Amino acid sequence: MTAAVLGSYVAAPAVLAPTAAVAAPRCPTPTVQDATRQADGVFRGTVEDVQPVTGTNAPGSPDRYEHQVTVGRVWKGGLSTQRVQVRTEAGAQPGEQPGPRACPDGLGRLEVGEEYLFFVDRRASGWLAEPTSRTAPLDDGLLGQVTRLLGSGRAPVPAAPETAQFTRVANSEPASLTRTAAPGLAMIIVGLLGLAVLRGLGRR
Repeated sequence: MTAAVLGSYVAAPAVLAPTAAVAAPRCPTPTVQDATRQADGVFRGTVEDVQPVTGTNAPGSPDRYEHQVTVGRVWKGGLSTQRVQVRTEAGAQPGEQPGPRACPDGLGRLEVGEEYLFFVDRRASGWLAEPTSRTAPLDDGLLGQVTRLLGSGRAPVPAAPETAQFTRVANSEPASLTRTAAPGLAMIIVGLLGLAVLRGLGRR
């Protein structure tokens, strides 16, 4: 009986506890100070339009988004226009294994009509906002940190230089040449008369 009982224990299959799924590591988040130092451009702007671009991801799934952004203030970068293009990556899709250097997270599609604070890298096709760039919807806390580090910023388009304004005085006419030259002529005549008088006195 004992052997039979032991045999039943030996034959029973082992029941393993379910293995918990290992979450993919999230992208590292730099400090605002590091983000401003590493970025080629720092500016605030409103997303006006978004176009998904399909590439190597699963069929029908975009792997990046092209955003048309209207810039409101610039802290860093050679922006000289009010409209710029900002690209974001979609990140790894569900069930897709990111590459060895890829970040599983991505900024993805930004909201149209939302104002963001962009920390971007310069690319030949425009600006790229990486998932580790600190690009985020604008708020007072983030804006305050950038202002303390980089100052008040500047407008994206330099202001046009002021032109001189001339006001015409009512009922005023430019002085004629005769009126302008009269005082000088009078002094010349007086000088000549004085010289003639002196010569006459000298002959006596």
